[in-house]
Amino acid sequence: MSLQTSLSFPIRKNFYGIKESPKVEYTTIPLSKTPSRYTPTVKKIVDISESESSSDSEDENVNSNLRTPKRKQDSSNVCSEASPPKQKKVTFTPKTPSTLLDKLTLLSPTSASPGILKQEKLAPKKLFSNKYSDARKALHSTLPENLIGRDTEMTELENFIDKHMTNQSSASLYVSGPPGTGKTACLSKIMLKPKFKKAFQIVYVNCTSMKSAAAIYSAIIEELGIEKPKSSKSNKSVIEKYLKGAHKMLLLVLDEMDQLESKNQAVLYSIFEWPSIPDTKLILVGIANALDLTDRILPRLQARCELKPTLLHFKPYTKQQIMEIITERLKEANVLDIFTSTAMQLLSGKVAAVSGDIRKALDIGRRVIEIAESQKMLQSTQNSNSDDNNKNGDDAIRKVDFQEVRSVLNGVYGGSQNVDKAENEFPLQQKLLLCSLMLILNRGRNKNVTVGMLHQVYRKVCDKRKINKLDMSEFVSLCSLIETRGIVKIISKKEARLSKVSLEWDQELLTSALQDKVLSSDIINDVSCL
Repeated sequence: MSLQTSLSFPIRKNFYGIKESPKVEYTTIPLSKTPSRYTPTVKKIVDISESESSSDSEDENVNSNLRTPKRKQDSSNVCSEASPPKQKKVTFTPKTPSTLLDKLTLLSPTSASPGILKQEKLAPKKLFSNKYSDARKALHSTLPENLIGRDTEMTELENFIDKHMTNQSSASLYVSGPPGTGKTACLSKIMLKPKFKKAFQIVYVNCTSMKSAAAIYSAIIEELGIEKPKSSKSNKSVIEKYLKGAHKMLLLVLDEMDQLESKNQAVLYSIFEWPSIPDTKLILVGIANALDLTDRILPRLQARCELKPTLLHFKPYTKQQIMEIITERLKEANVLDIFTSTAMQLLSGKVAAVSGDIRKALDIGRRVIEIAESQKMLQSTQNSNSDDNNKNGDDAIRKVDFQEVRSVLNGVYGGSQNVDKAENEFPLQQKLLLCSLMLILNRGRNKNVTVGMLHQVYRKVCDKRKINKLDMSEFVSLCSLIETRGIVKIISKKEARLSKVSLEWDQELLTSALQDKVLSSDIINDVSCL
């Protein structure tokens, strides 16, 4: 009994408990061979690289020589298998020229279809529209390279600033003149000269954006880069302290200075007193429209010679000067033939007789070009069905003539609500702008409409009706064009979006002039766009 129990259980436990066959084989293999497979392998590789003369590593060198060729063969096989496809892919590219040649044959003149030839005949229309747009861009009221008709004023300004810059002395200058006579343009041109930019710290402030007269102090501090005091009452003393200290010579330009008027004129008096402070090195230049501002509003300046400013007056532009300015701008844009001589003389003569405002003349010129372009497009669409009419009528640009200029001038100067027959048609974008303005005036809470507010409502109106909308810069230009017709009045501010817009026409008359009662009534009653 004892033999059966001792033989059956231990043998079966050992048989089923040890399932791995390698352990059984390792017990039979001698111990001398096991370390050669595991531990000495690293030493064998190092010994081969360092020395080949050791006697103990002869067997090991045989094993290493058997292993290294396999690695070289593997790497060579990998490279040989990967490199040929790359070379073959490059050789299969010459198929592309044949497809390009097929496309070129389709567009050849010999195989062109009649439809393509018709499209080529309509191409000159794009050239006409580009020429009209170039003329409109040329008449924008931007700063030109040459200021025609202002040579005398430019010389006096430059001599005044140059004299005090050389002497390092303080002084004040008051520049007056009607709107649009080149006051700011001349001074801006002088400030861009390298010698003045190097010698002066130039500070320019437009006073139309000031909420109050005392707000000018904060604006000057910001332009000077001085740290603002905690209390706004200390702004004036901070500026005066800066002027008394060591600093670069300062050129302070205050545009639209008449906006700083107050009850006792304390702000204007204090500003004109700054150049008289010892060691200030300040040149003050004030710009306004009124000729007698210093005599009428600031009489105390006349009592003290050191406070009395030098006066420089800009006269309105003459008819000849306005003609030269418009002609020079159109000539630079290569669109001089867009105006007839009679139309140019009528425009220049009327503006010179009324105000001499070159900005008004440029606005009227853009409006006249817009009318001529719309009439040209209407004529082209009417003649599009006849090939003969297209050949005869579309080859020449429709010039701005006497009738277009007269109609626009009647709208601007002939009465606040004068509706000329040629002015009855409004482009779509102008209709949307005017309807948006009437929507704000009729249904909006705030009746003080700004350009930014009007543009916001206009964008909602366009989005709701899926009409392409204008950006802010184009919208401002559109407002100025409508202003030339006498329909709206725009009070300019430093930032264009803050400019105020008011309606000059009666709303019933404007609605009838729009000639689109469905669109106007739909927009005017659409409260969701506010």
